Amino acid sequence: MKMTNGSISCEVSVASDDVFVSYVPCSYGKNTVFYAVRRFFVRCGKIRRECTCESRRLRFSRGRQKKIPFSYLIPAVLMELPGEWARVTGTVSTEGVELRKVELFPNHPCLTLL
Repeated sequence: MKMTNGSISCEVSVASDDVFVSYVPCSYGKNTVFYAVRRFFVRCGKIRRECTCESRRLRFSRGRQKKIPFSYLIPAVLMELPGEWARVTGTVSTEGVELRKVELFPNHPCLTLL
């Protein structure tokens, strides 16, 4: 999926070694969950702005940093996923956003003893 912010655009993709972990009953497959997260990234203004600007900055920087890791803790209902909270981790690179892991929690992870 392509994510655009003004004239800046980048791709939202899923890593080949993607991981889906659910601590709540979930009948959705891994592909469905990652599709919901990708759609959320494309629609969410703040995340879209941050990720596209970071990807653009990496394209024009001369430093050694090629990928920047990120982690977002988002209410799962915003992505229409089961559970209360979803933690999404991945990296931002010159190509765009690469999603690596999605975790679904029954309540806030700070309150969860696993």
